[in-house]
Amino acid sequence: MASNIYFEARGEPLKGRMAVGFVTMNRVKKTRYPDSVCEVVFQKAKNVCQFSWVCEKRLLSIREEVYNDIRKLAKTIYYGKVKDFTRGAMYFHRVDIAPKWSYSKKISLVIGNHIFYF
Repeated sequence: MASNIYFEARGEPLKGRMAVGFVTMNRVKKTRYPDSVCEVVFQKAKNVCQFSWVCEKRLLSIREEVYNDIRKLAKTIYYGKVKDFTRGAMYFHRVDIAPKWSYSKKISLVIGNHIFYF
């Protein structure tokens, strides 16, 4: 989960990072998604990655200082030590794109550069 938060939201405010973590955990809890964080993060639907960084072909690098903070955050979310304020968000995307699937979803909230849906 830490890698997912890092590559999807490392430049976002704390609430934005948390929301990405909640989306990941909310999917784990739903029966139509895999039962583990890793399986959710690396899941593909019709050969399309659920999280964009997973299918990127370029070498992804991690800045340790930021990643260590995100690892701690991921643990608090994973172990349920913080409440999900996203109202059960299951999806998100950057504000500068409009994927087809987004038109059939309800917006939960907007944080930083991301729109979250349930």
